[in-house]
Amino acid sequence: MPDVRATIVALGVGLGAGSILTLLWHWPLALGGGIGIVLGGLALVGSVSFGPDQADASAAWRAAAPEFVDPPAGPDAARSPGSVAEAAVDSPSDIGALQTIDRQRTIDQR
Repeated sequence: MPDVRATIVALGVGLGAGSILTLLWHWPLALGGGIGIVLGGLALVGSVSFGPDQADASAAWRAAAPEFVDPPAGPDAARSPGSVAEAAVDSPSDIGALQTIDRQRTIDQR
């Protein structure tokens, strides 16, 4: 939910643009109002995108629930390159791909 300031800015932009287009430039009400609504929506999206930094909130929940935090990515000495491919087998068609990988590994080792 956008904060009050962002909503006020969006209303000001939308009503300002719509009233200028309708009253001063004598555009039809539907066209001026529609453009005012679109510009107000764009102003609201732009205002919300410059919100507060979420780094503090992210650090707080990571500290409160460390079991839900992903471990840092990096090389794992316990796993060989083949174990990653073998763990990814989901269907019988993947078995054929793994057999091809095994054949290539055998040829590379010779």
